[in-house]
Amino acid sequence: MKTVGLGLGLVFGLVLTGAGLTSYDLIHQGLLLEDASMYLIMGSAVAIAAAGLWLLERIGWVTPFQGPLKIMRTSLERKHIYGGILFGMGWAITGTCPAVSAAMLGSGTVYGGVVICGLLTGVFFFDVRRRSGNVLQPLPKLEEMIAGGVTTAIFDVDNTIAKCNIVDFYLFIERKRRMGWNWRLFFLTFVLRAPYYLVLNFISRELFARWFVNRKFQSFRYEELDMMAELFFQEELRHRLITSTCEFIAQLKARQIQVILLSTNYNLIVKRFGAYFDVPFICHKVINNGDHVIFDHWDLASFKERQIQSFPKNSIGVGDSKFDIPVLNHVTYPFVVANKPKSWFKTLNRFPWLLDPTVKKV
Repeated sequence: MKTVGLGLGLVFGLVLTGAGLTSYDLIHQGLLLEDASMYLIMGSAVAIAAAGLWLLERIGWVTPFQGPLKIMRTSLERKHIYGGILFGMGWAITGTCPAVSAAMLGSGTVYGGVVICGLLTGVFFFDVRRRSGNVLQPLPKLEEMIAGGVTTAIFDVDNTIAKCNIVDFYLFIERKRRMGWNWRLFFLTFVLRAPYYLVLNFISRELFARWFVNRKFQSFRYEELDMMAELFFQEELRHRLITSTCEFIAQLKARQIQVILLSTNYNLIVKRFGAYFDVPFICHKVINNGDHVIFDHWDLASFKERQIQSFPKNSIGVGDSKFDIPVLNHVTYPFVVANKPKSWFKTLNRFPWLLDPTVKKV
């Protein structure tokens, strides 16, 4: 397998060199929109790869090394936007990227070696940080928590029980409504608008709800959204369940600890998780108003802080982001779905226990 990888890598390097992508001037002319060669080369590569992968997946092709081909798909997250911006800045400054810098070095351009040294240095420090951040606290035993009087566990839903959010639901609906190139064109335009929505959500969830949720969903009838939510759960969300939290819920229920879902998402989605785990839930509502729907999200900023006050402090709380801080600070046993400590942990009353964010294969 290593020999095949080496051979394909050499061929790929030759193609990059032959296409002229190892030329510093060509890259900069492309970034300055003075030469379209770079975009034509990359565009044709993406188009051919996308069509080939789609066809191979559709016919159920079995790879020689890893078994059946299965393409992993992930939703757009804030880290992808930040990573893309950082990568673009580095590309613009150096005029090269990881693959091209290797091709440059192989063709005798010493400058490629300088870039590779920078890449390896960044990888080294990232690995050091990752290793230091993965020293997890030993998880408390359930028996100890029960002996301490714990009877309730409050779970967030989005990216805590499953990898999901309201944007995923919207894209799922549009993918069902649009076909072929119509969907691909729509998705491309949506990606170009994504930074705007991310900024709105970062500034205020109320702004995001007003400018995204209201505008994108209010033209639908309740019955249509409810049907789409059921399809979304069956076709997508059941395959995005996070192993550690699903197993945690099962263990808690087996020991008669009441599990409650507390989410700022809407009942169209959250009630599916409630039914799946057979637990009660508290969330925002989508109200049936005849020919359209009304989204009840007037108190997004204080929703969890207000709701958590009705639960005993001697409880378990499970979340994934800074929006769960009111819950995590209220309970005695805070858990966060993450593989390393986060900067916002400093605002918590106590350091939380970490749960593995790996998705369960269903």
